[in-house]
Amino acid sequence: FQATPDGKYISANPALARIYGYDSPEDLINGIVNIEEQLYVDREQRQNFLELMDSNHEVSGFESEVYRKDGTVIWISENARSVYDKEGNFLYYQGFIEEITERKSAEAERQQFIEDMFEVNTNLEIALSDLENALNLEVELKNAYGRFVPQEFIQLLHKESILDVDIGNHVQQEMSIVFSDIRDFTSLSEAMSPEDNFKFINAYLSRMETPIVENNGFIDKYIGDAIMAIFHGSADNALQAAIAMLNELNSYNETRGRPGRPKLKIGIGINTGLMMIGTVGGKNRMDSTVISDAVNLASRLEGLTKNYQVPLLISEHTFLRLQHDSNYQIRIIDKVRVKGKSERVSVFEVFNADPVSTRRAKMQTKTVFEQGLTYYYLQQFHQAAEYFEECLRLCPEDKVAEIYFNQVIEYLYGKE
Repeated sequence: FQATPDGKYISANPALARIYGYDSPEDLINGIVNIEEQLYVDREQRQNFLELMDSNHEVSGFESEVYRKDGTVIWISENARSVYDKEGNFLYYQGFIEEITERKSAEAERQQFIEDMFEVNTNLEIALSDLENALNLEVELKNAYGRFVPQEFIQLLHKESILDVDIGNHVQQEMSIVFSDIRDFTSLSEAMSPEDNFKFINAYLSRMETPIVENNGFIDKYIGDAIMAIFHGSADNALQAAIAMLNELNSYNETRGRPGRPKLKIGIGINTGLMMIGTVGGKNRMDSTVISDAVNLASRLEGLTKNYQVPLLISEHTFLRLQHDSNYQIRIIDKVRVKGKSERVSVFEVFNADPVSTRRAKMQTKTVFEQGLTYYYLQQFHQAAEYFEECLRLCPEDKVAEIYFNQVIEYLYGKE
């Protein structure tokens, strides 16, 4: 709906008309000429709504009793915001409502049940025992809900519990997103039975969860073998978690490597930026989601780890927000164009989890590699080839240098 402060609807959709008992949006707009007098059971609620809009410019989950066209009373939950023109002049309120009559009835029945229960249980010892059991059950239910909806997600929405979360609740803030995926998982799973598949994926995911939680992140969702994790603190938390995940994988691979249990490789992409996190869904199914171009870039970086045959890539946005960049072994390896954007984004490889000898060699050749990359972008391919060849002489296992060297040689060979 769109409405004016003096109590008139400017526009409404058919769903709102049906909830209020009108045949059409036009019937509603013409029928309700004073929202306060015709709609609100308690007119003070309308004044409370206007005061909140005046001070906060928005309301969320504002509950009221209202009259339908036929005079029956229902409960609604209202979300609205003030809309202004380019000069900052107020235009109207815009928002949506949800009918919550059933929920309010259930709450009233539950409250009545609690009151009746304590009235019947006059024995204090029994009452205290029942209360303790109820509290224990509440804790157990909260823990159970937390396994499906992370408590960190609920806290980000500024809610006390999952019961307080409604569709459309959201917040916007800067966060880091970590995407990880198992390499060649399809080939691995085809060789296993469905039961073995579940055992394998759960054994792997349980090991990857700990580094994320220990570094102040939480897993937003599992997508098969892939993990999407959110870090709303420092970008260092996300990078430390990714390095710890790779170290944990190295330990896990020590138990693998025999027939039927090949060693695993994963790719991890990290990006940092402004994101909208909230709930989406319908009446019977709701889920958490994160919406932002920053999420898409994190996913693309994870995919680029396959191209460069490295396990961990971060964007320039994450790199620039690191508070302790000297703790990491990092080098720039490319600039990529973001889908739908004109500018290019620098991509960095983080190789802290590489074998010790590889890390040392990459650090030793970091300047040489970056000089080769500079000549590559300047299309001075003869010079670029010399620097990449020097990188490979000192660090033969440097896959990125090998890829660039082969590209340069192929280009020069084709030119000749």
